[in-house]
Amino acid sequence: MKDSIVEKVRKVRHEIEQEYGQDIEKYLEHIYTEQKKHGHKLVRRQPKLLKKRRAM
Repeated sequence: MKDSIVEKVRKVRHEIEQEYGQDIEKYLEHIYTEQKKHGHKLVRRQPKLLKKRRAM
């Protein structure tokens, strides 16, 4: 069974790859430029750690 959300994500990912010639450096340069323009972080280099929960 195909998941429509997964299919859509793959389609968009493929479109982005085509737009930037499958060059991740060009894509990241674009993202960082947009980030500076908008003043909001679009890319976080470090993962956000989840808080540990105590077992009940």
